[in-house]
Amino acid sequence: MNTPTAPRENPDRSFATLLVASWGACVLVSALGTLPNFAYPTYVLYRVVLTIACLACSLPLLIVCRWLYAHAAIGRALAAALTFAYVLAYLCAAGSEAFDRWLDPPGMGAKSLWFESLSGAIGAWALLGGIVGLYFGFRYYTAAQEARERLIAATALAREAELRALRYQIQPHFIFNTLNAISTLVYTQQTAHATRMIARFGDFLRLTLDADVTREVRVAEELELTLGYLDIERVRLGDRLDVRPDVDPASLDLGMPPLLLQPLVENAIRHGIAPSRRACRLDIAIRRDGERLVLTVANDGVDLVEPVRYGVGLSNVAGRLRHLYDDDFRLVLSRPPGGGGAARVELPARPIAAERDA
Repeated sequence: MNTPTAPRENPDRSFATLLVASWGACVLVSALGTLPNFAYPTYVLYRVVLTIACLACSLPLLIVCRWLYAHAAIGRALAAALTFAYVLAYLCAAGSEAFDRWLDPPGMGAKSLWFESLSGAIGAWALLGGIVGLYFGFRYYTAAQEARERLIAATALAREAELRALRYQIQPHFIFNTLNAISTLVYTQQTAHATRMIARFGDFLRLTLDADVTREVRVAEELELTLGYLDIERVRLGDRLDVRPDVDPASLDLGMPPLLLQPLVENAIRHGIAPSRRACRLDIAIRRDGERLVLTVANDGVDLVEPVRYGVGLSNVAGRLRHLYDDDFRLVLSRPPGGGGAARVELPARPIAAERDA
């Protein structure tokens, strides 16, 4: 099942927006640091030139960071980027100091321009180093998010494949039983019954093959499919099968896994009703109990043998429920007081009609 996804935003474009905001913050911080010395125009001009130079140097710095991110390990890339940032910061400080001396030539005891730039480079390096950290942090964060999304997608695909495998383990059992029953009807020359069974069998196969095991269906849809299956079994068992559905109308629009009710019904017929020589009742009860959806399939045929052992069909049902609901479900097999067997399933009660319409 292919799920359309929104196009991913370009990480560099996202970072550009973040960078512009950081530039604004840096300019603001630089301006606030300059305010106490606003009475010294030369110093103010020095800070303005230094800030503009750092912002201009951030562009080649980002190009180097992008290259290092793609070609080096995180430790080496970060160390190299910070070193390059310091070189740029020192050049920015030296250029700003030279411009300041051009406006206000120093006295005879002034220190060397290159030595004086060492202290000015510290603030510039802090600014450019912050941009380096911001870039690497942002890129590695987006990479981690993409890796997490890929893991989620891979897990979903694996779950879907396993659910389909469980589904295909259930179907052959029913197909072989039905073909064997059709063969018996043809052998005993019950042509009308065989024709009806083949038609019902074709309808049932179409519905099951169209079902998507990875999404819930309405209870009404699953009930319709199960009743179609029971039409096939009625042809095979005749009057020995007495079906008595008891469905709460409030449960019809709730969601449940497809092909969940049918294996429970098939299990009841195979182990409880078919081995019995008398007419047996099959009760199918579906109701909403608060925040739970409760499905019960019971028969008064052959008594359930205790301790209960799960066969292939019920083991696959339990496996599907575990994949879809984790531990938020119950599947209980029991022998009613009057004899026979019963299977009870409890699921979260979740309406899905609105989701389908959307």
